[in-house]
Amino acid sequence: DDSLGGQILGTKSKNPPNLVFFLHEIDTYIGVLPGPLTTKSFPSASAAKLCYSLGACISSDHSRLSERALSFMKNSKFESLIHLYYEQSLKILLPHLVKSELPWNPTVRKMMYVFLKKCQDFDEERFLNCSIKCFPTGESFGPDTASLPPPRPKGKGTLKLGNAQPEDEGPKDFTIKAAMGQWKPPPTGSKGPVSGYQTTMPPPSNRAPRPPPPLG
Repeated sequence: DDSLGGQILGTKSKNPPNLVFFLHEIDTYIGVLPGPLTTKSFPSASAAKLCYSLGACISSDHSRLSERALSFMKNSKFESLIHLYYEQSLKILLPHLVKSELPWNPTVRKMMYVFLKKCQDFDEERFLNCSIKCFPTGESFGPDTASLPPPRPKGKGTLKLGNAQPEDEGPKDFTIKAAMGQWKPPPTGSKGPVSGYQTTMPPPSNRAPRPPPPLG
């Protein structure tokens, strides 16, 4: 269908969750296409519209939308589509995958690296030529493992953003006895820190109760 790629690009919806759901539908549709993809079954215009749409979603500030667009590379039919229109697809997608400022989300950064690495593994020479055409000023391109965040240590909890250290695991014993520590209640009849403060209740008053006020 010639409108396949343009449905996302031309949609008026600005709701990222709706776009995530729509990307899932498009990905599923591509995965069930019969037989190998050819220029007749998937025209060049449709492939270009789809790549433009995916590129816009990859560059989105909404991390879930970026992740869903990048996960298209897990679809073997989409990989064959990149093979079919290799130069055209890279020319559209590379500016969205190679940026001077990396996304803040570590999952998006990792998925962008995997996407670039697969494109490079298809044909390293053609990948280099396409990269030079997209970045003629000598900018860095291609997957760079040095830019990836270090793997998160297992069993240490979630790390905070920035240079913060892992959160303290806290005390191991959460019982009342552990919370009290060495503190013990004062003996009966002892006085507290304020002079003259009694810990026992005073005796009841010997005065007779006052009569109730008259009615009326």
